[in-house]
Amino acid sequence: MSPSKQITKQLVVTAEVANAARDQADAVAVVLQEELGAYAQEGEPAVEWAQLQKLLSRRLAAKGESLRMADNKLSSAGITNLQLRQQRRAAAAMLRKELRGVRFLLDETLPKEEASELFPLRGKLNALDPVRLGRLGHQMAEVLRREATQVQLQPVTGNLPQPGPLADSVEAAALQLEGVLEAIGPEKSARNLSFDERKQERLEALESWKRGRELLRGLYRVARFDYLAEQLRDRRRKKAAEETAPPAPRVEEEAESAPPVAGFRMI
Repeated sequence: MSPSKQITKQLVVTAEVANAARDQADAVAVVLQEELGAYAQEGEPAVEWAQLQKLLSRRLAAKGESLRMADNKLSSAGITNLQLRQQRRAAAAMLRKELRGVRFLLDETLPKEEASELFPLRGKLNALDPVRLGRLGHQMAEVLRREATQVQLQPVTGNLPQPGPLADSVEAAALQLEGVLEAIGPEKSARNLSFDERKQERLEALESWKRGRELLRGLYRVARFDYLAEQLRDRRRKKAAEETAPPAPRVEEEAESAPPVAGFRMI
């Protein structure tokens, strides 16, 4: 699993907005005081709107960093799980290859009925799960080592494998697969739990980041800095809304009511 493309884009925007929000705090604070100051009651302390925005800016940056770390942990857990699955697939593929060698030997030296009797699962190698495949490997190694089988397969001529060495290679492949399964088996539940916990950790970090973002966006909306609030919109909601909403007004038209503030860029 690679780092989330969506979160990577969000974090790029977060860094820009957090810095710009800090730089523009005083300008926004003036408008907020004009809008909300009249509702203050006598004796109440004045609201430090600029300081509030700076705190939100710091929180947004901090939550963005937490989100990045949680996403990295999830990505790392996904890579570990992938590596374990690859090891299991490789070991299973090797054992299937050896068992196909057994099938080939039996088919070339015995009548079809006898070959099927000795190797009843000969046609289901690809369908067997790794655990059953390992058990089958041991079973077929034992079959090849039986004296009766040795007699049936004699004389073996040409390039066909000898029953004894083939039994050894089949059993070695079965042991290799079982070793991989034994190594990852006890850890599988713990790794799955860890993976689920990291998914939840990333989700919680994302939600916390969104709450701080929406609070800052709300202040910009109250102050009528709509083009700043636009920077903090949810990207997926924005895309969905654009499919049904009428065309947005041109930037030049918006500039008449809200001139651009240095530090922000339209996205």
